[in-house]
Amino acid sequence: MKFQDQVCSLELAQKLKELGAKQDSLFYYVPSDVLGYTIQLYAEARQSSAEKSLVFSAYTVAELGTMLPQTITAETITKAYPPPTQEDRDDEEFEYILDEYRDQMSSLFKDIEYQELDDFDDGMKYDIKLDYQTGTTIRYWQETDDWECNWSVFEVSGDTEADCRATMLCYLIENKLVTI
Repeated sequence: MKFQDQVCSLELAQKLKELGAKQDSLFYYVPSDVLGYTIQLYAEARQSSAEKSLVFSAYTVAELGTMLPQTITAETITKAYPPPTQEDRDDEEFEYILDEYRDQMSSLFKDIEYQELDDFDDGMKYDIKLDYQTGTTIRYWQETDDWECNWSVFEVSGDTEADCRATMLCYLIENKLVTI
């Protein structure tokens, strides 16, 4: 296996830095006059004269694995995406707001359209858990009280396991499901 397959791509490293990921890794992408970017060990990267804003953590598979939560609690999801309340709204206005909320949840959670959307009107009811499908596909899934209703919440794939994990981490950060 190539060394480059053990770390996330430069593009994902840049995106993670942009999203606020702590730049603390064993390896770094450092600009090079000849090659564009090279991957260097932490000690070498620290001695580099490169502009720090152009240096990016080249997270390893293991480092990304520690950054991905094993479980995202129902409370975390409901806090990030609180369901609307009736309050002082008339029924028509509330139904419109509720439909918008359902659309938002449907776009966030892959298989929600196959479930009863009414189940989410009070927020997420179950935790979601990390599951590694293959080396290049991972997903979060929800285990319900009824085993026949277990379903994949969201799933990503990548060219390498490192890219797959980095892509999932970006998705979670962008959708307020994890903070780093």
